[in-house]
Amino acid sequence: MPLNVPSMRSKHSQAMQAFFNAYGKEVFTMSHWDLAKVSEFTADEWREFLTDPAVTKYIRDEMNALSEVESRKIIMDISKNSRSTGTAQTLMALDKSRGGSDKKDGPVFIYMYVPLNEREAHADNVKELDTDPFRVKKE
Repeated sequence: MPLNVPSMRSKHSQAMQAFFNAYGKEVFTMSHWDLAKVSEFTADEWREFLTDPAVTKYIRDEMNALSEVESRKIIMDISKNSRSTGTAQTLMALDKSRGGSDKKDGPVFIYMYVPLNEREAHADNVKELDTDPFRVKKE
């Protein structure tokens, strides 16, 4: 669904909307400075355009839709990347960016078991744990 805001405050709003719609999904990650470099409009004009409430809402909605699609792609490929901590971290980041996480902000630590490969298993400086190092033992 293309951006279509008829009553914007910018004098170039219709031409800027046409450019914005034609550029592709990369436009959602571009700053007003980036847009000024690839268009005929100034950074100040793009700043005014991008801060319009209707444009801000449109960009947020489109980014949420793109995040949903990327999450589904990762979930479909999860079995291929089951040994990757990056996959789990990417899913968490996408979920958090969409506001899906209602937990406290701050650092998130993810740990998981990743089997050692042949080289790692025989390295002198590697110790393979057979228990959870973070589990508190009750006495």
